[in-house]
Amino acid sequence: MREPPMLVLHTLWSSRDYLALWVEDTEQRASVPETWQPGVVHNHPRALPLKGLKFPTRLFGAKGYKFNADQLVVEVPTAEGMPVAKGAVAPDSGEVRLMPWRVPVQVIRPEEALGTLLALASFPSKTGHERGAAFWSFAQLASLGTESIARGDVLPTVRIGDDDEPLRGEWRPFLGTDDVQNRLNAVLDRMSPSACTDFIPGLPLPATKSIAEKFLNTCVHGTCRQALTRHELLPRAGLVRGSHPAFPGWLTALAGASRPMPGSLPDTVTFEAQIEGWYRLAENRGRLFRTCLEIDPPRETMAVEDDEGYDVAREVAKENPWQLTIYLQADDDPDYKVSAERIWTNRRNAAFAKDMGIEAPPAVLRSGLDRIAEACPELAPALRKPRVATIALSTRNAHRFMKDSAPRLVELGMTVVLPPWWAQRHETVGLALVASGEDEQSEQETPAASGAFMGKGPTGILDREALCRFQWQVALGDQRISPKELYRLAQMKQPLVQVGGKWVEIDADQMQTALRYFNKKGDEGDIGISEVMRQGLLEEKVPLPLVDFNLEGALARLAAENGSGMDEMDTPELFEGELRPYQKRGLSWLRFLGRLSMGACLADDMGLGKTVQLLALLENTHDDTWARVEADEKFVPASLLVCPMSVVGNWRREAEKFTPRVKVLVHHGSERLAGDDFLKATREHDLIITTYGLALRDKDLLGQVDWRRIVLDEAQNIKNPSARQTQAIRTLKSNDRLALTGTPVENHLTELWSIMHFLNPGLLGSQRDYKNRFATPIERHGDKEASALLRRLTGPFILRRLKTDKSIIKELPEKMELRIFCNLTREQATLYQAVVDDMMRQIKDAAGIARKGLILTTLMKLKQVCNHPRLLLKDKSKMPKRSGKLARLEELLEVILEQNERTLIFTQFSSWGDALSIHLRRKFDEDVYFMHGGTSQKARDRMVQEFQGGNGPRIFVLSLKAGGVGLNLTAANHIIHYDRWWNPAVEDQASDRAYRIGQSKTVQVRKFVCAGTLEERIDKMIEQKKALADAIIGTGEGWLTELNTDQLAELFTLSQDAMVQE
Repeated sequence: MREPPMLVLHTLWSSRDYLALWVEDTEQRASVPETWQPGVVHNHPRALPLKGLKFPTRLFGAKGYKFNADQLVVEVPTAEGMPVAKGAVAPDSGEVRLMPWRVPVQVIRPEEALGTLLALASFPSKTGHERGAAFWSFAQLASLGTESIARGDVLPTVRIGDDDEPLRGEWRPFLGTDDVQNRLNAVLDRMSPSACTDFIPGLPLPATKSIAEKFLNTCVHGTCRQALTRHELLPRAGLVRGSHPAFPGWLTALAGASRPMPGSLPDTVTFEAQIEGWYRLAENRGRLFRTCLEIDPPRETMAVEDDEGYDVAREVAKENPWQLTIYLQADDDPDYKVSAERIWTNRRNAAFAKDMGIEAPPAVLRSGLDRIAEACPELAPALRKPRVATIALSTRNAHRFMKDSAPRLVELGMTVVLPPWWAQRHETVGLALVASGEDEQSEQETPAASGAFMGKGPTGILDREALCRFQWQVALGDQRISPKELYRLAQMKQPLVQVGGKWVEIDADQMQTALRYFNKKGDEGDIGISEVMRQGLLEEKVPLPLVDFNLEGALARLAAENGSGMDEMDTPELFEGELRPYQKRGLSWLRFLGRLSMGACLADDMGLGKTVQLLALLENTHDDTWARVEADEKFVPASLLVCPMSVVGNWRREAEKFTPRVKVLVHHGSERLAGDDFLKATREHDLIITTYGLALRDKDLLGQVDWRRIVLDEAQNIKNPSARQTQAIRTLKSNDRLALTGTPVENHLTELWSIMHFLNPGLLGSQRDYKNRFATPIERHGDKEASALLRRLTGPFILRRLKTDKSIIKELPEKMELRIFCNLTREQATLYQAVVDDMMRQIKDAAGIARKGLILTTLMKLKQVCNHPRLLLKDKSKMPKRSGKLARLEELLEVILEQNERTLIFTQFSSWGDALSIHLRRKFDEDVYFMHGGTSQKARDRMVQEFQGGNGPRIFVLSLKAGGVGLNLTAANHIIHYDRWWNPAVEDQASDRAYRIGQSKTVQVRKFVCAGTLEERIDKMIEQKKALADAIIGTGEGWLTELNTDQLAELFTLSQDAMVQE
């Protein structure tokens, strides 16, 4: 498709006194006409002919203009006998010079010129349409002329004509101010005479200043005269005695159709000289003044304080109104203002007028006041009083003046000085919530002595359901008033009120909305902590913006980040060990939230000692619990710890080591207690340890106990809120709930909701509300605002410290993470391609669940191929020289064993872990441990103890699920992830079995990746997403099933460099 031609709009002021527009088609091919002769003016070959509707105003967006055409001669750059098109490069040969060419033009009459130019300038440019430089110069001149008319800066003058019309009455723009002159000079600097007017043979081109003045004078006169066509300027009462005989004709000529002034030539010439002198006097009078109004609020206001201590303004008394003061202000020095009072007082003082630099200051002032009265009829009666200097206004009228009248007066060129606060007067009515919780007792005070240790709740100072005191306040900017005072302000029914010494404008609708809310809900009372957090942070069920949320007392420390608001506790006296400073803060935080009966999630990085912090808490409350029992107070049962089976033994041993006084019972195995025996045991022990599986199986038995506290270790086990196991645990009874996890979010944000719903039911609302407000915006759209809000809402109840933070722990050694890229063997590459080909054949006909299942099955098979062909083929074939990963592993282990260091090898396939451990045992002729989901608890404990003690094997193979949590394996300083789990949080959790407190060597973490396979591609995708890991950790593998067929082919296709060259 051919591009539209480049049309350029040219503009000039004709010597025939009209605005001329012509259009150049810069892409029109042109050649020297055969009849061309030097010295003869030819038609411009690129000038667009005026045919039909193609005249310039229509082409460039302005409609409704009559078609008036003419022809003019213009000078344009010419080379080799042809006009040089705008924007074109002149030929190298030949001289470029200005030569005359004839162009067809559209005629715009002077009275229409200003409006036409401004209209054309306001339309957006069409594709291929451009306005030339001269157009923009004339458009800026038109803006100056239009502004002078709008301000009334036009003066009546006379112009000497020819013999038939010796004199004409004319309007001329007054351009005497510095600002206008600067703008005019800037336009003149950009104008070129040849581009702005037509060419008349034998006459030189006029200067740009002459062109601009001619254009402005003619167009302003035409516009003013047309506007005055129906007005009569001649006074009805007759002329002033002694006026010039030409005066009546002059007034008549200034309005209506153009006509010559009557009278003899000598009389009119004399009159012209007088008027021109007057005009020059006005133009050069040295100083211009404009009327200035300054409004001031009442000098004194009567203020009282209400019952709550808020500063309150009473209605201003009638004898103390707002003051509107009148001045004349100098244009050249805005700080120079003369009050109307001084002007009236010195109205006959010539020296005073001379000092001001103007003649008759009272007349100038009265003229300005008359203009104000016309623009503001409500002020007219006061302004027309003799020698008016100030006007008293009520609050309502003052508000009306500042809001409505002041902008109109500024548009007319007046100065209006408003109070400094007026620009910020709009104070949105908002709400401020203050909530305070009962403060903790001093840790030095013993519970037995106080008798009030437990406060309102059975286990803490506050009860979970109805705990803290709240009070609503009304926020007006930075001012706070009580709802009671808001009601008083509403009763005043004033648009402006003074609060705290500041005048504000209050939206009446917002004020009524707030009052209705307080009438319905009350402005103070008691509220649950979860509810106050939701109202304060989510603005739930609040009709107006919540601009402030203040927590006081215990709640203020609750909101402090990372427990920084808590007083640090010492290590319990009988605790067998010494807590690190950050662990003491963690203990203080757990204790604090327990006393508030609020659930806490201790989410410290793996290896920072969540176990010892919990055991220290048990030791700290041990004496409290038994003191109450001995005092015959309400029975306080044991705490319940739910954990994975793999760490039950570790918990028991750690409790025996650090808290020997804490009596522990493991509720597990076929011989576990039941019925009354179990209930009795809960009264005789401090800690009952059970597993997640038994929490579901024995839910009825566990549900009979009102536990001292419930602790979930590896709390991600309840990440699925709809799982029966999760639902069973949520039914257990306790006012003190704790969750321990290094990964509160593994795959989706729903997991965080599930954990928080166990800890503090209702804090995050229903699962549906949480999904709509947080999960979907954050996971799908990366909503930073929602993410920050979720962090604020959950932050008080989640404490997370990282090993990489040197302010937390300084002595932890460095951790190095490496990717080890391995090639496939020929056998692996053949199997890999066969699996991909088989999937691509089936995927064409698969849909829905069947398609997703096929993709996940293929993904699993390809992972198996990357590990070893034997894993996919499920045979007992030989191991060596068939897998690139296995060969690389053997090379690494040879070096590590030579250095007498220990290694953990993680795999997600139990069958491969079994085969690998057997192979490595034979390869290196030493024992290799393998822990998997079927390993008994006794065998697990023995393996960990021997590996850590230094007497066991130096290689430990673990299945990712069975060995990735709850174990302390710091004897190893090498971690190898043989195959990848596409959730980095799970991999990091497994790596932290060795990288934790107690590790003294640099830890090297190696992740095996088969180059050129899906392992490498997915590894890159996960690395790109790690920026979101703090908010959303991992995304599982389900997203792969949503890829289209082409994307799957690209993901699974084997690269050329995948196979090792044999």
